[in-house]
Amino acid sequence: MPKPLSLPGPGCRFRPVMPSAAVQETIDVASLRVGMYVHLDLGWLQHPFPLSSFRINSEEQIATIRSLGLKRVRWSSAQSEAESPAPATVAPVEPPKTEPSAEELARREHRRRLAAERAGLLQCERQFAEASRELKKAMDLLPSRPLEAARRPSPWPAAWPRR
Repeated sequence: MPKPLSLPGPGCRFRPVMPSAAVQETIDVASLRVGMYVHLDLGWLQHPFPLSSFRINSEEQIATIRSLGLKRVRWSSAQSEAESPAPATVAPVEPPKTEPSAEELARREHRRRLAAERAGLLQCERQFAEASRELKKAMDLLPSRPLEAARRPSPWPAAWPRR
């Protein structure tokens, strides 16, 4: 029978990864400080740190965590050397823009052009379907009643040139 796994003794430098059950607190990345023990909920290749759980040792590490685009991170107060975080400062909210940007105007124009093109295509498809139905009727009449088929109105719209 295999021997059960045990945690390393006090003299061992190995430190196990922070268990997820011990981490119940989350903190805004704006409130991070040196000495906090954090856990990044990212894949190993999505951040530059050797481990996903570690104690923050410098302001550079804090800046790197902020640059990852995370809003909040998990942290362990029991494993941290810093006291509880100070409340995060709230950035002032900008009033909504009243004028659309040049990019937004270009998108609107593009959508308008696409809608006009779709409408034109639908009209073309309807005219083609109508012309096909009329042509089929004329072709069906041709063998049995050729004179009647010749007198049928043209399936082509009046705007189309005739040869």
